[in-house]
Amino acid sequence: MQTKLTLEGVKSRYLNRAVIAVDATGEQVTREDSELLGCRTLDGLVDVAKKAFS
Repeated sequence: MQTKLTLEGVKSRYLNRAVIAVDATGEQVTREDSELLGCRTLDGLVDVAKKAFS
């Protein structure tokens, strides 16, 4: 099984302050809320995806 990770910018006009991992069909796998999304490092964003698909 191959996992493809894609990081995209905020698509909503609202800042949800969450990292959401979705699978290839677009279904939500996991969601982690945060006080300030802008304070997350790239490594922190990738870690959410790693946990979701491990």
